[in-house]
Parts: sequence; C-alpha cells; structure tokens
Amino acid sequence: MRAGEAHATAAYLNGRAEDALNQLKLIAKRSDLDYYQRTRVEALIAQMTPIVLDLRRHHIKPEDQGKLAATYQPRFQVCVANGCNKAENDDAQNAARASFARPGANWPSSKVTILDSSSSNGNNPPLQ
Repeated sequence: MRAGEAHATAAYLNGRAEDALNQLKLIAKRSDLDYYQRTRVEALIAQMTPIVLDLRRHHIKPEDQGKLAATYQPRFQVCVANGCNKAENDDAQNAARASFARPGANWPSSKVTILDSSSSNGNNPPLQ
C-alpha cells in the first residue's frame, strides 16, 4: 500500500499527474485498506483530480505530461547579502531583472520609532 502511494507521489512529482491519479484509484479499489489508509488515498485523489481535469481540458495527453517537465529550463538567480549571482550570462536580460532581484535593495533603510509612550503599560518600555 505504501509502495503504491510512493509510486504515485513519484509519478506526480515527475510531472505525470494522470498516471499518479490512476495509480491511486487502483489502490483505492483494494479491499484490505483500513480507514486511515483509505482516507489518505481518497484525499490524494481529491487533490489530484482538479489538476488532471485541467490537463485534460488543455488537451495534454498523459504520455506528454512528463516531457513538459523535462524540457523546461528554469532561469534563476541566487541572491545573498552582498549581491546576486546570475545563473545565465545574458547581461541585457539580467539588467532588466536586477530591479526584481531584491525588493527594496535600492530603498533607503528606515527605522520605525514609536513616539507615543502612553501605549506602554509600565512593564515594557516603548518600542523603538
């Protein structure tokens, strides 16, 4: 039971949602499941059904679902405290993305100070 569930999860994570749903439906037909196992499988079926229906609506066949995930080449940047390291070398594209890399990077730093000391109850000093 757990192996079939793991197989369905692996199929889903590899982009084959319809294969995962079919695997879960086969597991749900088994008669040796206890209440918790059946409930867990039915919950996974309920989560995957809208995804599979959406893929069918867009006419994406089950045999093409895994290919879509394999051909996608993500473009990303890694941002740390001292700047961003780019994953690709296209400077024009990265210049356009620079403003989105770290929101507020060019904004002046501000410090919020609460001037109203009446909000303090005597036990805690006002926040600064």
